Amino acid sequence: MTKWLVDRDGKFSFTMDLGPNYEWVAEMQWPEGETQGGPAVLVIYPSDPDTCPPGGLSQTVLRDVDFKYALDRLRRSLAFTERWHRHDLNTLLASHAAGGAITQEYLVLLSRVYITAVETGKDKPLDYLATLTGKSAAAIKNHLWQATRKGLLERSPGRAGGHLTDKGRAVLAPVISGEND
Repeated sequence: MTKWLVDRDGKFSFTMDLGPNYEWVAEMQWPEGETQGGPAVLVIYPSDPDTCPPGGLSQTVLRDVDFKYALDRLRRSLAFTERWHRHDLNTLLASHAAGGAITQEYLVLLSRVYITAVETGKDKPLDYLATLTGKSAAAIKNHLWQATRKGLLERSPGRAGGHLTDKGRAVLAPVISGEND
């Protein structure tokens, strides 16, 4: 059995049963926006909290922990979260891009759609964004750089993706709620 939980800090937690008789549970946790590698937290505990399986935890059980499967499930789950699909971000991005101006709202929408594209494993996210906005991939790359320089997007050198900063989330909130129409 596997299940997902989202805690109040925005961390995604995936649990899976382990062992020949499912006597262990592995819980893996990723912070929001971190879907490029293994989990930040791994906890393995007995499925029956009142007893410990005979012999304790073994290497055989540890080998059953499937990080790739858990990460694939995380990405699939993120692709369908109501949190972002409640608002059609792609349509909002296209609308802001059509205006031509490089506003903070456009940059933060571009950043959020870029992050989602990377998190869900979309091939060539810059080309995808170029198609959505009607701009070139080089322009998209420059706009993401501007979003980073303006403190809306935080990125790790040499890695795709990133996450919105507090400032970026503050700019995004009224855009997706329609308050600045």
